[in-house]
Amino acid sequence: MRGASLTVLGVLAFASPGFAQRGTFVTGAVFADVKRFSRDSVSFSLPLDGTAFGAGGRVGVALTQQWTAVLGIDAGQSTTNVRDLFTPTPVPRQTRTENQLIATSAVIGYHPQVTGRVVFGYFAGLTFMHAIRKTDTLVAGIPVESLARHTVDNIAAATIGMEARISLPKHLAVVPEVRASAFRLSGAGPSGFAIRPGVGVRWTF
Repeated sequence: MRGASLTVLGVLAFASPGFAQRGTFVTGAVFADVKRFSRDSVSFSLPLDGTAFGAGGRVGVALTQQWTAVLGIDAGQSTTNVRDLFTPTPVPRQTRTENQLIATSAVIGYHPQVTGRVVFGYFAGLTFMHAIRKTDTLVAGIPVESLARHTVDNIAAATIGMEARISLPKHLAVVPEVRASAFRLSGAGPSGFAIRPGVGVRWTF
C-alpha cells in the first residue's frame, strides 16, 4: 500500500500541466475481470463466476471539448470452476466449467472538466459480448469427451464506466478506469455482469 501511494504521488508530481481534449487518441489497458452470474436450470446451476486478468486496446476521438467517442476491444482470461458430483459409484465424478468474455464496445464519454493534471470522465454505450462456455465431465480426473459441451454466445450488453486521466509529458496520460457491463446469455441462460477495474496508458495525437 505504501509503495502504491508513493507511485501515485510521483506520477502527480512529475505530470505536465493538463491539456484540453483534442484530436485522436489510442489507449492500451490491463484490468481485473470480475464476473458474476445468476444460476439457471439449463446449466444445472454450474458455477460460472470467476476473477481473472485481461487486456485491451481502444481508439477514440474528441467530438468536442467535453465529449469523446471510443471504440475498443477487451479480452479477459478464461476462468475454470470444478464441482463434485455425488454418485453411488466409488469412482469420483466432477463437472468442470470454463468461460471467457471478449468485449467489443462503442461508448460516448463526457468530461465536465477539460483541463488540469487530473481530468475525470464518465461514459456509457453498447458492448457486443463474445461469451465462450465449455462444460465437460471428469471421471477419476479424466475428461469424458462425449459429455463435453461448447457454447458460444454473441450478445448485446449495456456498459457504463468512469475514468481519471492523469496527464504526463509528450501527449501521454495514465488512465485508471472502471467499466461495468450487464448481459444475459442465450438459450435461457443465466444473466451476468462483468466489472473491469483497470489502468491504461493513452497517447493523444
